[in-house]
Amino acid sequence: YEIKECDWSSDVCSSDLNVKKVNCGKKGINYIIYSKENNDKKVSAKIYVDCSGPSAILGGKMGISDDKSIMAVGIEYLVPLKKEPYTADLFVGSNLLGGYGWIFPKNTKTAIVGYGTFSKSHFSNVEKSLREMWKIKRVSERCVLKPSEKNVAVLKTGKPLSRFVKGNLLIIGDSALQANPLVGEGVRFVMDASKIASKWIKKSIETNNLGLLENYTNEWKKKYHLKYKIAFLIQQRIKRASTDDRKLDLGVRKLKNISDKDFVKLLSGDINYLFLAKLMLKSLLTNIFQKIKNNKLSLFSYSAHSTDSRSTIGAFSFCNLCPFFGFTLFWILHFNFFLTLNTISFGSHFFLLI
Repeated sequence: YEIKECDWSSDVCSSDLNVKKVNCGKKGINYIIYSKENNDKKVSAKIYVDCSGPSAILGGKMGISDDKSIMAVGIEYLVPLKKEPYTADLFVGSNLLGGYGWIFPKNTKTAIVGYGTFSKSHFSNVEKSLREMWKIKRVSERCVLKPSEKNVAVLKTGKPLSRFVKGNLLIIGDSALQANPLVGEGVRFVMDASKIASKWIKKSIETNNLGLLENYTNEWKKKYHLKYKIAFLIQQRIKRASTDDRKLDLGVRKLKNISDKDFVKLLSGDINYLFLAKLMLKSLLTNIFQKIKNNKLSLFSYSAHSTDSRSTIGAFSFCNLCPFFGFTLFWILHFNFFLTLNTISFGSHFFLLI
């Protein structure tokens, strides 16, 4: 595995090691031979940890790294900041060629301006795309195109893996797709994964029991697997919409309805199905009450009629709400009528206007 130089075509990225041989047995890795500064070295250990990044040198050899993962490339400039040191900007649009951009102030005088993309055809032009962000008025108003520092990174992402351990090998970081798929952040999550892994490595060595290493996978999955699964699904939807300005505009308008606290939580990647449902319900209710406020929508319409001397609910409509919410409200009203009148007829007319 020669990985000294970046080779976009083969999805290999930089490192200072050249692993020449990985000798494997029934219990995992027996030894590895690598060269550094033209000297070959043979190394053996009880436990091996692959932190080689997107290359996943050992994980790939042992078959626990995902060969169907998705690669992304990001580039950042550290530049002078003109104004608004406490404001972060995110940019999406078809002009960003399937990617997105950002401005994150570091202090009152400097900011990080970055661009990232999943499109392999644009990997070799990421710096050009970054510089062209200064054609966006908001970027040129806030930042000066005089970079004092440049950083380029490769993100390896995909569906969360089912295992991080095989025999005496553990994989951590980009080798294990542990950067959050939605926000592309790795450091915070990988440090926590390392903490979990180190705990079980220590216990495994103390008890001479390699089987305990599997608890690293189990503990990580319990804490993160569902969140990463949801994050990956959202990532793929955003990716598909990244060249459609109409869809992107709609998404940005929806984000305006959520609170700062929820937006920060969304950007942190700390999400689950309940949180997403909460966001959707908030957005839905905000739209409805805004229409009511503007006299564009009647919330309820109700009529009643009598059949066989029994009172019945006639027609009830609840506009623009999801079927589940309307269905629940319908049964609550039926139940309340049952308690007060004991005259419910299930032949009543009920309409949901979606």
